[in-house]
Amino acid sequence: MTARQIRCGILGPGRHRNGLGPFLARWFEHAGLEVSAVAGRDDARTREAAREFTDRFGHPVDARLGVDGLLAPGDLDVLVVASPHETHADAIRAGLEASVHVYCEKPIVTPARTDEIGALCRGFVERGLVLFENCQWPCFLPVFDAIWPDRPAVPALDVRMMLSPSGTGLDAVVDSLSHLLSVVQAVTPLHYDGTEVEVAFATRAETADANEVTLRFVGPAGELRARLTLERHESQPRPAWVEIDGRRVVREIRMADYAIFGSANGVRLEVDDPLAALVYRFADLVREPTNDRIQRESDRIHDRARFFRDVVAAW
Repeated sequence: MTARQIRCGILGPGRHRNGLGPFLARWFEHAGLEVSAVAGRDDARTREAAREFTDRFGHPVDARLGVDGLLAPGDLDVLVVASPHETHADAIRAGLEASVHVYCEKPIVTPARTDEIGALCRGFVERGLVLFENCQWPCFLPVFDAIWPDRPAVPALDVRMMLSPSGTGLDAVVDSLSHLLSVVQAVTPLHYDGTEVEVAFATRAETADANEVTLRFVGPAGELRARLTLERHESQPRPAWVEIDGRRVVREIRMADYAIFGSANGVRLEVDDPLAALVYRFADLVREPTNDRIQRESDRIHDRARFFRDVVAAW
């Protein structure tokens, strides 16, 4: 007997506001999870996306309206939330109520609704459902370690990133901060409870094309410093790098085939697309859910959302 096909629906399937809907659809299909329905706020754009996906993937993709319309038939196993972040909390709650796994674009919720994320995370854990936030940069770290094999196997003390969002001011911080926090979580035992964070911005100008967010975490794990450098770029390839305890790796993108590389010290290594790697990780957990892995992901999301809220509140 063959396993039943896992079916997913995408909320926000288009590229409006630089959305990742088409890229997520591609990698979910590659991971063996069938994109069977899409939904958005605009009926015409949703139908167009459904037609494009039907042609691309070679099987029918239904067009539905809104998250309620997407989930109402009860035929989905996974909800992919690629809609604007203002919609995330309601979409995640709808996914939980429908008892489906949820993969959500970052940030997981807006700072104003962070108080809801704890109960949502607990709900997913209690039902044995997977909740992921689309933070890809930890999946870039294998190439970092390949280039810097001498990085000490101890918690990092200083983590820095440079990213190139298309927005300015606070919008740029909101768009990028989850990436830095997810890398910090990947290389340190940082937890929210018992940890204080000091925040400084180079500027609070809403029109600023460049900014730096400096963080100092002090808690049971010791002291950690982190810095997020932001430089506005409206088109790809957008410059980016990550630095851990003085060791830096630059991310490079070859636009002809969207191949991704890590580069430092004259070494240039290709890396699997971090977005694909994260989707595959999610798909594996959906196929074989284990309580401890579901709990770990939930704890990371809850901690990250609260740090995110505190940093944005300092603006």
